[in-house]
Amino acid sequence: MKAGQVAATLSSQLEGEVLQPTDARFEDAAAIFNREFQHQPALIARCKTTRDVVNTVRAATGAGLPLTVRSGGHAHGGHSVGADALVADLRGLDSLELDEAAMTVTVGGGVNALALIEHLYDRGLATVTGFDPRVGVSGLTLGGGYGLLSRMHGMACDQLLSAEVVLADGSVVVASANEHPELLWALKGAGANFGVVTRLTLAVRPLPELYGGVISYHASRSDELLPRYAELVAGGLPDSTTVYVGIDTSPDEISSLSLIAFHLGDLEEGARVLAPLTSWGRPLAGAFDEFDLLALHQPGGDTFPEGFKHSWRSHFLPSFESSTVATLVGAIEEARAFPSWTVIEHMGGAIGALDGAATAFPHRRAAFGVVSALKWESDPPAEPLAWQERLWRELAPASLGSYVNYASDKHGPQAIRAAYGANLPRLIELKRRYDPFRVFCGNITIPAA
Repeated sequence: MKAGQVAATLSSQLEGEVLQPTDARFEDAAAIFNREFQHQPALIARCKTTRDVVNTVRAATGAGLPLTVRSGGHAHGGHSVGADALVADLRGLDSLELDEAAMTVTVGGGVNALALIEHLYDRGLATVTGFDPRVGVSGLTLGGGYGLLSRMHGMACDQLLSAEVVLADGSVVVASANEHPELLWALKGAGANFGVVTRLTLAVRPLPELYGGVISYHASRSDELLPRYAELVAGGLPDSTTVYVGIDTSPDEISSLSLIAFHLGDLEEGARVLAPLTSWGRPLAGAFDEFDLLALHQPGGDTFPEGFKHSWRSHFLPSFESSTVATLVGAIEEARAFPSWTVIEHMGGAIGALDGAATAFPHRRAAFGVVSALKWESDPPAEPLAWQERLWRELAPASLGSYVNYASDKHGPQAIRAAYGANLPRLIELKRRYDPFRVFCGNITIPAA
C-alpha cells in the first residue's frame, strides 16, 4: 500500500493528525536533535491518545512500513525518525497526573523532562530525570536514565512502577510488578525494543534543598586537577553529593575544566562537603551556593543547541584509575586544537544498590561514565572524529559497556553487547515473546539470536 493511501486511511482513525512530506509543517515535525541522523520519514502520525497509537502501529504493520517512535526526539542516535518510516509522534500524549498520597506521577509518553520537573516543583516534589530539560521522559527512562538525583535515588528506570504499552499486534497491556513483570523488567533499560509506551507511572520524592554550582579552571591544569578529583571521589563522598567534570575545548577561546557539583540536603553540610573543590587554585569563573532545581534545568546555553550534527561516544568505568587520568589528560591536550566536550559522570551510590540483573540496564557496577561529544554544522570534521575514536579505544580495555541512549547505528553490532551486557540473552528471549515479527527495530535493536 502506498504512503498516500495509508495516510488517507489513518487520518480518518486518529484524534490527532497525519502529516505527509508535502505538508508545510512536515519538515519541522520531522526535525530531531541530532541532525547527523536526520532522515526523511514517509509519514508522521501525531498521536493524541493510546487508541491513536494502536491505529498507527496497525497501519504500519498492515502496510509493511517501518515504524519508529518519537517521544522527545533527543536520542543521540536519531532513532525516533526513521528513513521512509511511519513515525508515531507521541508529543501530543502530554498528560501529567500526580497522586501525592501514593507519591507517584503518571505521565504521557510525549512529556519532556522540563514539563515534569515544573509540574512536581510547584508541589515540592521531584523524580529522577537527566540534566537536559528537552529530553523525553519516556525515552530517557526506557534507556535507563540518570541525572542529579541518581546517586541518592537510583536510575530513572528504577522509578518506573508501571507502564501502559502498545504491543506489535496493536494490543494494549499494562506492565507492572503484578502484570507482565518480565516486560516491566525489559522496559527498564531496553524498553524501545518491546512496544510503544503511552503512559508511565513513576515514583516521586520530596524536593531536597540543593547546594552547589559550577567552578571552572583552565583545562591546561587537567594533569593536576583530575588526580585531585579522583582522590576526592575515592575518599567516599556521600550519596547525596554528585560531582561531574566537564571539559570544554576550543581553539578560539579558553579551554576549561569545570567541576559541576551538587549536594542534596542540608546546605551547611553541602558547603562543607564541596569546600575542597573551591581550594584548587584561582578559578576562571564560578562559585558554589544555594541552588534552585528548576533553574538548573532551564533550557539555555550554547553547548548543545538545536540544529547541529553530533557524535557521542561513551564508556562506563568501574573506577577512575591513574591510567584513565593519563589517557584523559593526553586527550584533553590534543583536543584543545578543536571544539569538543568531554564529561566525567559521577555514578555509584543508589545506582549500584541493585544487581546488574535487577533491570535490563546492566551497568550497576559503574562508578563513572566518560562521554565525549562533538558538534558541527556541515561536513563531518575528520580530525576531531578520529580523536574521539582514539579516546574511545584507549578507554575500552577498562570499560564495563556503554549507555544505550548515547549509542547510534554507526557504532555497529558491538554497540548491542556494550549496551545490554550480560542481560542480552534474557532480552533476546523477551524480544521473541513480545515482538516476534520485529516491528520495533528502529533503535539499538536486540538481535534475533
